Amino acid sequence: MLHSIESVRAHTVGLLVAVSYSCADCGTVLSHFTPFREVAAKLNTKANLEGLILFGDSYLHCGEPMATIPIEVRRSITAKPVPGSDELVLLDVRLGTKVLQCLGCGFRLELPA
Repeated sequence: MLHSIESVRAHTVGLLVAVSYSCADCGTVLSHFTPFREVAAKLNTKANLEGLILFGDSYLHCGEPMATIPIEVRRSITAKPVPGSDELVLLDVRLGTKVLQCLGCGFRLELPA
């Protein structure tokens, strides 16, 4: 059972986190430093969306933080009925989005901006 994952100051060996967890069988509580990449790999289970992990405010894919690529604007045409009439009014809807991309495999995630 995972209790906590806390950031550790930067080291020359890469991004480290302090992990605290306990054994579900014996109840032993353990805590140690480990590379962030290993924690991400352990959390990357089928319960997550195709290897996507939300860690704090960051999204991870392939065990690495996803990079923000320039904001895109999606354009959509939708119809709105005119009250008391059979007519439809076309509406031009523009949505600002934030697009994240996995640098390892190219997977993209689009979020509202």
